Amino acid sequence: MKVEFKDSFFESVEKLVWYDTNLWKVWAAIRYDIPLFFKNVWRFRKELYNHQWWDYRFTLEMMYRSLSIMVVGLEKDGIEEDSSRGKKVAKIKRALELLKH
Repeated sequence: MKVEFKDSFFESVEKLVWYDTNLWKVWAAIRYDIPLFFKNVWRFRKELYNHQWWDYRFTLEMMYRSLSIMVVGLEKDGIEEDSSRGKKVAKIKRALELLKH
């Protein structure tokens, strides 16, 4: 049995090797991680401003804000089937309602 590899296989191996280098890790941090950090600070600015180490309300506010962002993302850009996505969205909205009260 003769085994042959297509050129695309070696290209994908080269990409995997590239993604493991320190240069790529620094580039990914500058390009993706740092902007995401500032985006999250902006999204959670109210919750971060009101944070107190002894107050459990912060945890509930962060969970509420995170779930609110998740619901919007799932409804707008979710890639699941409508039936399963709808069930998840309904459960998350119920959790948001419980957290609000």
